Amino acid sequence: MRLFILIMLLPVTLYAQSAIQFSGITEEDKKWVLNEYKLTSENFSARTADKIVHALMKKSSYLNISVYKNAEGEVLITGEVQKKVRSIKFKGRNAIGEIDALNAIAIKPDTRLDQNKLRESAARLRELYGRSGYFNPVIKVNVPTDQTSEIDLLIEIDENLPCKIDGINIESENPALQSAIKSEVRSFKGDLFSEANIQELENEISNYLQEGRYLSARLIQKKADYNAKKTKATLTYVIEEPYKFVIEVNGNNNRNFSYSDIIRKAGIKNFDRTSLNPAAEIAEKIRQSYVSEGFAHVKIDFKFSASNDKFVKTVQINIEEGPKVRLSDIIVAGRLSRSPDYYSDFIQENSSEALDDNYYVKKDLDLGLKNLLTELNNQGYLRAKIQAARPEFNSDRSKVKLTVILDEGPLTQIKDISFQGNDSYTSAQLLKIIGLTPNSPLRLNQLETGLDQLKDFYRSQGHIEMGIENERSELVQYDEKGYEAKIFIKLYEGPKVYVREILVEGNNFTRDYVIQKEINIDPGELLTPLKIDEAQKRLDKLNIFSRVEIRTLEANTKVSKRTLIVSVTERNPGSFRVGVGVTNKRDFTVRGFTGISYSNLGGKARAISLRATAENNVARADYLEYEAALGYLEPFLFDTRFRARFNLSREEEVDNFTAGTSTVDATNKFSTLLERDMTSKIKFTWNFYTLERVERFFDPEPPTGENVTKQNIATIGPVIDVDYRDNPFLPTKGFFSRIEADYSAPQLGSSDKIQFVRTQATFSYYQPLWSKSFVWANSIRGGFAKNLINTEKSLADAPGVPRSYAFFLGGYTTIRGYSGTDEDRTPTNDELGITESDLLIISDETYYHLLKSEVRFPIYKILGGVVFFDAGAVDVYGINNRPQKLKRSYGLGLRINTPVGPISLDYGKKVRPAKGESPDQFHLSIGTF
Repeated sequence: MRLFILIMLLPVTLYAQSAIQFSGITEEDKKWVLNEYKLTSENFSARTADKIVHALMKKSSYLNISVYKNAEGEVLITGEVQKKVRSIKFKGRNAIGEIDALNAIAIKPDTRLDQNKLRESAARLRELYGRSGYFNPVIKVNVPTDQTSEIDLLIEIDENLPCKIDGINIESENPALQSAIKSEVRSFKGDLFSEANIQELENEISNYLQEGRYLSARLIQKKADYNAKKTKATLTYVIEEPYKFVIEVNGNNNRNFSYSDIIRKAGIKNFDRTSLNPAAEIAEKIRQSYVSEGFAHVKIDFKFSASNDKFVKTVQINIEEGPKVRLSDIIVAGRLSRSPDYYSDFIQENSSEALDDNYYVKKDLDLGLKNLLTELNNQGYLRAKIQAARPEFNSDRSKVKLTVILDEGPLTQIKDISFQGNDSYTSAQLLKIIGLTPNSPLRLNQLETGLDQLKDFYRSQGHIEMGIENERSELVQYDEKGYEAKIFIKLYEGPKVYVREILVEGNNFTRDYVIQKEINIDPGELLTPLKIDEAQKRLDKLNIFSRVEIRTLEANTKVSKRTLIVSVTERNPGSFRVGVGVTNKRDFTVRGFTGISYSNLGGKARAISLRATAENNVARADYLEYEAALGYLEPFLFDTRFRARFNLSREEEVDNFTAGTSTVDATNKFSTLLERDMTSKIKFTWNFYTLERVERFFDPEPPTGENVTKQNIATIGPVIDVDYRDNPFLPTKGFFSRIEADYSAPQLGSSDKIQFVRTQATFSYYQPLWSKSFVWANSIRGGFAKNLINTEKSLADAPGVPRSYAFFLGGYTTIRGYSGTDEDRTPTNDELGITESDLLIISDETYYHLLKSEVRFPIYKILGGVVFFDAGAVDVYGINNRPQKLKRSYGLGLRINTPVGPISLDYGKKVRPAKGESPDQFHLSIGTF
């Protein structure tokens, strides 16, 4: 019976639904309308139609919706889906990068499309091609015609032939200059007629004019002529005012500066050629430079003199230096809360080096006064003001006394702190973060610190574009008298940013996975500035890129899930170096080195290197010492971020020279190291396995028979580096720490009598003093080593710690004033009770401690100086134990500061040298601690 009823009702149901016709509506929305409204042609009404339109427009993304009944009585529901971009692909794109193309079209995933936007995108892409030298690209944007709301956009490009530079014409009144520039830019013919190449061409001409001192010359692009197909272009440039300037200096009466110094002061090298009066500007720059160095009364004028060449302008600069003015005193008076000396010292220390050296420079004094007011504002004295600042010169105007009248004003209090726009966190939470409370003094430096802490907090939570909208205005509101202040912080939180995908650009040779692995950021991960900074430093440390930039494609939008763009510029992976030099090692040593390396094998960041050094001490031990080393780096061991280093080396080194005989250590060494950067500041290294074979022999006797002592040393152990220095070569602040340990035993491959443990620790700290140029550097080191094989025999037969793993102090790396040779170090062979042939020298245990301290200061430009003090001792226990005294030294040094470290010349003098010891020592070296 039920089956009969269902069969009878089926035609009625089909008829009712067939009366509803859909067009352009998604299947999901069709089902929803039928289920929600039970719509038929009989129950259709205008009210129902209105409800359906509003519901569908709100529920899904349609450009338009229509609901109506036609003449046949059918209900029609039609719509046009607003398409959303799911992905973007390019076909035929070769001349421009994918990221540049995506930026040009300005269409991102999740963007809703319309025809106007597509036309604008194609026009922008065509413009990008034009800037790249392609004037005839055919661009077609393909939009799928199905009715799905998410589409894969395909942009087909036929780039066609590019436009190339076919000729470069130079027009100038100066024929010699015209000919010279034509020759200078000849190499650009045949290059792409791109925006970048044109800029490079014009820079080449500008640099030539700058270096040739054509200080008023102006380069103007007159026209560009194209052939019919725009595949060739001829450029025409005009050079106006093509005059070369020759500078003569007269009247430099005190001769404080050479001609080249004055030319540098004039800024000729970087002169602004848009200047309407170069001679006047040169004279003014020289005057300002003199004034900035304390010549407050300098007088400078200029005039032109005749020249045989009409395109040469000779400028005579006349200088009357006058006295260099010393600042005798700064007197501060008025309404003050502290001693006047506090204010005068602050002015002098926070202006300039010249003022700090007691030379009078008015603009630097003005800066010091401005900084004083800023400091008082930061402390809460918001009404502080300078009422007067009067200089008084002595009779010959070589000295000046400055009197400053200061009114500090009242101390301002915080009345209220409020926030706006903090949707993600409560005001109470944010108050704790900024660290300010109502009814406390308003110190602007504390407020600035609090705002920085607020930004850091938000950005650490993924709000990488968080900002304070009123930070520059209306942040603090004061009452009429300045006694009370209200702080109102208007926030823009921005979206919480996650990584949707990662795109890499600029890596023409390096594999994408190298970059993606090294940045250590995965899709789906929360993005913070700290992670971006860490990723950038990790890529920099690969040493295969000259530039690294990390950003999001959807920057400054409300899009939360973003595309991370890693843009790099690759450096030349191969390098070859060679050099020679001399040191004062053993009085006089000639040294040479060479090295070849390749740091990006197969585009996988793998590196291989071969280096060799050779040196000969011609003054004493005439023996050629050398080291040859082969190294290989595997950056991603077993597809992890562990690095593996494999090193193989051979070295022959003179350890001692006595009575015409050299004691030589020949070492063959193989090591495998595993490394991992825990952060950009912390590195962990595991000495997975190192094997050394050491042979000690005497020269000139050959290394055979009884003359040779041999041993094998196999070690394993960890090393941890923590590096917070601001510069690894020339640190001015921060610290560096290293902890390391070695273990050796016959089971690892060592000789039978070798089983020991050795640990060392280093801590170096760098503290700027009254300015960044003055640095107090300190290094504390210590170590412990112990022989683990028991013995009661004489030292000649005893097991022990090898000589190469024992502790010795002396030389420029430890205690200056000691040469570091066997007879001038601690402990000496005599103090240890050993002979030259002994390789196992510590029968029980040994300790050492070392302090190095120095103050580094500037002298002139890249030349610096140091004053230092070193102290240390080595204690040895066991057979023939002899207690060691603390060794100390002090001295002076010079530093030539280069980008890769200083060249050092130190003179060290021993404190209470022992009988027979030399009292002092010079040290010439590269680097410092």
